[in-house]
Amino acid sequence: MKYDFDKLVNRRNTNSAKWDSQAKNYHNDHLMHLGVADMDFVSPEPIQTALRGVIDHGVYGYTDVDDAFYAAIQEHYLAKYGLKIPRDWIVYSPRVINSAAAFINTMTREGDGVIINEPCYSPLKDAIVTNDRQAIPVPTKFDAGAWHMDFEAIEEAAAQPLNRAMFFVNPDNPTGTVWDEAAVQQLMNIAAKNKILLFTDEIHADLLKAGIKHHSLIEFADQYDQIIVANSLTKSYNIPGLEISYLIVPNEQIRETIQTEFYRMEIHNPNIFSLPAFSAGYRECGDWLKAVNAYIDDSETLVRDFLAKNCPGFVVYPRQGTYTLWISYRDLDVTAEKVQNWFLNEVGAEIYMGNAFGKYGDGFIRLNIATSQILLKEFLAGMQEHYRDLIN
Repeated sequence: MKYDFDKLVNRRNTNSAKWDSQAKNYHNDHLMHLGVADMDFVSPEPIQTALRGVIDHGVYGYTDVDDAFYAAIQEHYLAKYGLKIPRDWIVYSPRVINSAAAFINTMTREGDGVIINEPCYSPLKDAIVTNDRQAIPVPTKFDAGAWHMDFEAIEEAAAQPLNRAMFFVNPDNPTGTVWDEAAVQQLMNIAAKNKILLFTDEIHADLLKAGIKHHSLIEFADQYDQIIVANSLTKSYNIPGLEISYLIVPNEQIRETIQTEFYRMEIHNPNIFSLPAFSAGYRECGDWLKAVNAYIDDSETLVRDFLAKNCPGFVVYPRQGTYTLWISYRDLDVTAEKVQNWFLNEVGAEIYMGNAFGKYGDGFIRLNIATSQILLKEFLAGMQEHYRDLIN
């Protein structure tokens, strides 16, 4: 194997939000951590080389966004989607969630409604409610082996005058659904008809199951320009700690409004390490990305088959993208509290409970499988060993 994704990397005592902070939260230094969505894999060598170049220079002053940042994004969208993105559409941002908050603060007013599919990535919902807006949840439906947006309910919500915007995540977090071209087109049609703003988080767009194609909202910009695409490669190449992302905003007025908000917040100087890592990721690490996607696909099969055979009350729902699994325990007559305590105290693992993603996530867990299969097998063995304790 060219890349050793089986390698167990000890991340304890590195100030890891996934391993150290969660250990403190649960007062247990021995848990397996499969909740927070970053990978346990060593980042690609070209990124490490780029970072060493910065370290070896020895001067770590303020930096500005460089030409390579914009060019790398343009090259990526041309190669992946066949799109030529104008440079002036691109806006630097540290994190997607910073962009979501800036969007809420500038493009909506206090008391306005923002539509979300639920279950929903919780920080996006937090960006709405902590800024005194109303989150308008529309439950995603599971039917015929797949998740579906409830377009009728979305259109009904979009028609309400105070509902001025919608957050849309593709690939979806937590369900792992990659919304197809028809679904994205239908959502765009609803937004255009009702003149609502559409903000999409596409940070997992490179993390796709074999055979799945991602359609970016920006592909439809010629039909309706009241859209904002937020993206980054930090999930793709496991560099979220470097905090670098971007927006693609075709509408000049919206773009300038958000940029003004960033300047007001003094967001304009990227982390000195982030820029060379960003360019190296998009330009030199495609082979690594293919390999990590294949490994994640294998890990999904490992978990799915093991649970079906040994812990049948846990049902892995279909995954098309991301590196997390959305797993139901709804057929078990157990509470969320009992399930969480069972994982923590019996299995010895920390996972995310589905109700963290809203009430429509109740009865599910989200499991991060972007880790060594050695660790996953240990986790699964713990589930099997203690399964009877949960269901009896």
